[in-house]
Parts: sequence; C-alpha cells; structure tokens
Amino acid sequence: MKRTSNLKPVLQPTFIRQWREYRGLSQDRLVERMREHVVGFSKSTLSRLENSRQAYTQPILEALAECLGCGPADLIMRDPQSQVWSIVDTLQALPADKQATVFAMIEGLRKAS
Repeated sequence: MKRTSNLKPVLQPTFIRQWREYRGLSQDRLVERMREHVVGFSKSTLSRLENSRQAYTQPILEALAECLGCGPADLIMRDPQSQVWSIVDTLQALPADKQATVFAMIEGLRKAS
C-alpha cells in the first residue's frame, strides 16, 4: 500500500494584508470590524490568513471584503496598490460618458501602435 504524505497543502497567497494596509487599518481595527460578522474572529486568525498559514472560507472572505470595502475576489486576485488597478478604479468612478471618451482614446492608441 502506498503511503500518503503528511505534508500540509500549500495555501495560495492572498492580498488581505495589502487591502488592510491600503484602507489604513491596523489588525486590531479590522478584527473589531470582523467580530460584527464572525463570532470569535481573532487577531491570530487574521495573521494566519494574511500569511497564508490558514485557509479562508467563503463566509470569512465575504466578511473581510465587506469590512475592507472591496469584493471577495479582490482579496485573492488583486493588489490594491497596483498601478493597473488604480487606473481601473479611477475609470470606474467616472461617469459613463467620460468612460466612453477614455476607452475611445485607448482604442485609438492601440490601433496606432
């Protein structure tokens, strides 16, 4: 019989810490916010999540996203301090007519290159 490994699975990194820092929150403050959504959420749990030493659950990810003012997918896919994403955020904040103007400009640049 083949013996199975006792190694723990490798957890994928997240951007939880980056989002917390981007929002200017200490771990203590984020834990306070999280306790409104998740009973017993602790600073050690947050630390383990930020350092990819504990797997997140969908409910935890959704509560963190609400506390951090982003989407759950952002916490696993998107560094909030990335220049590309800051451009996307800026565009999304524009009125629809201004967005259309910017997209037309980008399309013109793309075709010109």
